[in-house]
Amino acid sequence: MSNKIIQYYQKTHFFLICCLVLFPLTPRGVHSSIIITIGAIAIIYFAIRGRKDWTGKKTKHLFALGSIFVIYCFSLLNMGDVDIGMKFIIRTAPTFLIPFAFLNQKNAEWNIKQLQIILFIYFLAISCVLFFLHYSFFEEIHYLQITSWEKRCRIEESLKMHGTYLSMWIGMGVLSVIWLLFQNKIYKKILFVFGVLIIGYFLFWQYFLGARMPLFSTLVASSFLLLTSLRISLRTIVGLYLLSFTIGLIVFWNPIQHKIQELGSHKKAIPEGKYENTNPNISNENIRSAIYYCALINIKEKPLLGYGVGNTDRVMQYCYNQKFDHTDLFTTFRFNAHSQYFQIVLAAGILGLLIFLTSIILWIRWSSGFLYIAFLTLILLCFTFENILSRHDGIVFFSVFNTILLNVKTRLDRI
Repeated sequence: MSNKIIQYYQKTHFFLICCLVLFPLTPRGVHSSIIITIGAIAIIYFAIRGRKDWTGKKTKHLFALGSIFVIYCFSLLNMGDVDIGMKFIIRTAPTFLIPFAFLNQKNAEWNIKQLQIILFIYFLAISCVLFFLHYSFFEEIHYLQITSWEKRCRIEESLKMHGTYLSMWIGMGVLSVIWLLFQNKIYKKILFVFGVLIIGYFLFWQYFLGARMPLFSTLVASSFLLLTSLRISLRTIVGLYLLSFTIGLIVFWNPIQHKIQELGSHKKAIPEGKYENTNPNISNENIRSAIYYCALINIKEKPLLGYGVGNTDRVMQYCYNQKFDHTDLFTTFRFNAHSQYFQIVLAAGILGLLIFLTSIILWIRWSSGFLYIAFLTLILLCFTFENILSRHDGIVFFSVFNTILLNVKTRLDRI
């Protein structure tokens, strides 16, 4: 009877995860329903059988995988209005709930076959989304004489999601294709050609969306996965990256220097006047320079423990109102810290950031394959210039793949 319960839970959990990785195709309400179902079944199973197989090692893994949720929970102690903070806690609950449900399994790991199924389902889901968008916006993409930003805004409005998150999802699609091709012996010419075309199509979409960091992080992560899959040594790969970085720095030094100057000149970043009139003169770097300026000012005020997760947007908005009252940009739009690392420091201080960085080190130590390292490269680079875990789309993506890829014993690409 006990073995049947274990098998039933494992099969049910795997089926629900297969449904969840269809998240590029399904509405957010469906994601939430699946996550609630996963959590409810996991809690019931834990009470009946799972607690007997629970170990101290699983507890350690759970708190490391769910570190962002734990950090935000502790940050509530630093808040006066707990109700506001609870909204963020509930939003980030999947980062703790999905690892708990996974670790609740007796062996708490999946095999290569299960990973292949998961990644293939995800690949189909993201492909369907992109094909549908291409069909729906064919005229805008290829013929309509409007700016790239206007095209992106129309797509975002259609999907009801930020283009950065879609681009990040596409990046995971690229990693999935590369890994699946090597698992299925890419030396079969037809499969190889198909894979190259799909990867090219995915990269085209990332370029079209204009989200630079997801594209850059995809190129870094996918090249790493490709080189390691070709059995090139880590020392050689590091050398290639250093050489590429040096050449890129030399070739693009002037535009890089210009971007850095824009990010550092917060006083001149936002022109005076209404946003509808000054919009053409405001770049993405101008806005970010103001955002990061306010983030750093607030961090200096409470560096150790932060303001509490529910107060971060409030203190940021207060700074915008005080320092940039010559424009209505920051009342027309709401801007968070635009960096996951800044967000953590604002919410839980340097102490919270140290806990999160320690968790990342543990993830790397526990990882069993290059695919996970590639995924981690993708997500951590995106964390740099985007508050990924402030939205449902980023939380579901991160929770699912960080849990699955860390706990799959791939063997064939072991570090």
